[in-house]
Amino acid sequence: MAVRAFLLRTHDKTEALAERFRGSETGRRFDLRVVGLCVIASVSLCGLYYIGNAVVMIAALRSFGAVNAANALQDFLNGALEPSLAIPCWWALTAILFYFVAPAIWIRCVWRQPLSHFGLKWGNTYKDLRIGLWLCAVILPLVALMSATAPFQSTYPLYKIPHDIPVFPRFFAWEALYVTQLFALEFFFRGFLLNGLKYRFGYYSIFVSMIPYTMIHYTRPAPETLAAILAGVMFGHLSLESDSILLGALVHACIALTMDVSVLLQKGI
Repeated sequence: MAVRAFLLRTHDKTEALAERFRGSETGRRFDLRVVGLCVIASVSLCGLYYIGNAVVMIAALRSFGAVNAANALQDFLNGALEPSLAIPCWWALTAILFYFVAPAIWIRCVWRQPLSHFGLKWGNTYKDLRIGLWLCAVILPLVALMSATAPFQSTYPLYKIPHDIPVFPRFFAWEALYVTQLFALEFFFRGFLLNGLKYRFGYYSIFVSMIPYTMIHYTRPAPETLAAILAGVMFGHLSLESDSILLGALVHACIALTMDVSVLLQKGI
């Protein structure tokens, strides 16, 4: 009963908010805000796929005849760091650009609203921290178990540590960048998308934002992609309940770090 009450409280609060908006004069007009949000989100996801994947980016540049630019990018990645670290770092920095910087600029410069309206604040994070701890207690042991399977062993960590390079400091620097990317991801899906759509779709904006969130996991192991469906709902609910992305981002970061460390320990690194 307590869980049901917890779920319904957030549902009813968000639905009431959406009903008031849809009943207002602004809510009855053609919603350019939703159109703009969906266009920016789609462009960001395309940018992340085509620019964030260094291999795809280099191939695309060559296919358009920009051979010099492709070679320059290849030389930069090979010279800046070893390729095993340069490629995931390129992806993570691109993710931060498209998950956080692009929507943040849109919110501040076009909508002229503070980022706090999109979950970038403490909200009720402290009050709901116990929920996050319970989720970690349930999920992290399952993550540790899944880390022993071949698909996850071959996928994580995204930075494949060469045998002749010590774990410190590069792996720790990578994990810091990886976690930053996760916070940017949470801002995009549970901040920008969710809070931008909730006035029009109410509580069900959780399920709208869940779809692209699941799709970005298509290159990951199948169990993770399927789990992303549940995670999209769970983190979306946490965002609406606590009025902040921070609690979901913390839980997400704990899951990611647990997976990476568990895989390394099982490999004897």
